[in-house]
Amino acid sequence: MRSEDAGTTWSASHAGLDDDTVSMVATSPPAGDSWVLCAAAGSGIYRSQDRGTTWQRASSASDTFHTGALAVAPASSSGLEVVFTALSDGTLLLGNADGEWRSLGRPFDQAAALSLAVSPGFPGDRTVWAVTRLTNRDRQRAGTRLWCSRDGGKAWAPWLDADEQVALPVVIPSNFAATGTVFVGIGNRLFRPILHTQAVRGSETRPIWRQVEVAPRAASIIALAASPSFHDDATLFVATSTGIVVTRDGRETFTPLDPEPGPQRPLALVVSPGYQHDRLVYVVALGGEIWRFCDR
Repeated sequence: MRSEDAGTTWSASHAGLDDDTVSMVATSPPAGDSWVLCAAAGSGIYRSQDRGTTWQRASSASDTFHTGALAVAPASSSGLEVVFTALSDGTLLLGNADGEWRSLGRPFDQAAALSLAVSPGFPGDRTVWAVTRLTNRDRQRAGTRLWCSRDGGKAWAPWLDADEQVALPVVIPSNFAATGTVFVGIGNRLFRPILHTQAVRGSETRPIWRQVEVAPRAASIIALAASPSFHDDATLFVATSTGIVVTRDGRETFTPLDPEPGPQRPLALVVSPGYQHDRLVYVVALGGEIWRFCDR
């Protein structure tokens, strides 16, 4: 579905898709007034350069990807964006706009990635994150792990573990290159690595994390979304199981997004690419409802 009026009306947008069953959509960071969309469908990966009006195959017709996670990196100086696709068998694939794909193996101890995130400055810093389940082979009790790669997905290091199998939402704000800021939600707490600090555990080196409660103890963080101009406004939106909260100081103080009753069971959260001007925030709630807020 696609909207051209800020979400007021919606229409089907699947021209070129061989399989209408789309499991997920990922977008590259905006470049001027344009960006690239990629969609994972039962028959492969598709790409759109006209905001989802038409779609073209980005994988071979013989490839059938059972995709578990999808992320699109910003375009490099060559003009080609990089697409990361995590398959349900734990394999990680790297592709580009020319439809060329190569396997990066199964880097997460055979576990499948549940989500992927890339740095806004990926062409320069080559940084990407993945969230996976932990198996009982890793620890006595299963949980969830955040991994990080600094070389475009070739080598990975564990960054943060959660004791339970929670969603572990991750967002990389626009000032990552300058500050190393990453936000991760675990339970009702928001985590951020402390700059220039590390913990050494055997052969592993991990960030040391600050954490703050953003919701009641019984609540859980479902999704995170940063303002596209986070480097200027320090605005971060947090969808919890009890509603939406926002911080405008980079993480310290949280208030409800809207004093009026809003979506009480949000599933997804996104900030408009033009947020600096239109101030729009969108929420998908349980049951398929789409909410739109004007954050004035």
